[in-house]
Amino acid sequence: MTVRHAGRLAESPRQGWSEKEDCVKRIGFGLAVTGLSLVVVATAMAGQLGTRLDRDSAHGKHAHAHVHGSMQKPREIFVKVKARPAEVVKSNWGIGCFRSDGTSDSRSATTKKQTPFIEKLRFPFHKPNDCSGDVDVWGRGHLKAVLYGQRR
Repeated sequence: MTVRHAGRLAESPRQGWSEKEDCVKRIGFGLAVTGLSLVVVATAMAGQLGTRLDRDSAHGKHAHAHVHGSMQKPREIFVKVKARPAEVVKSNWGIGCFRSDGTSDSRSATTKKQTPFIEKLRFPFHKPNDCSGDVDVWGRGHLKAVLYGQRR
């Protein structure tokens, strides 16, 4: 008896795959490919923000998370904030930068935003040689703040 399994001919079900085995193998392969794809996407997303400089988490009625970091020749510095449950949180950030010619300046801001969000800390001038940033976040529940930086 000739039976067609998985696009190939088999003389009998013993030599080829049964329909159940074929289905299980296809589902397993599909899950493996999907899992690998999710790992690749998650790795790529994390890399887009750059190097993690600092992280902090807090929980409670008056949760407060503080992150600080510095980087030489930064292209951009970001803070990523999450809260569980999602809520509007208050954040305060400041950044101080230096240039090789001796120029230094700082910039700061206070915001209220719905979580989750990613905020770019704006440099006080173009192409600084060294920057140091601080971020404070206040809210309720579980807060998580992560500071990232990308080099030029």
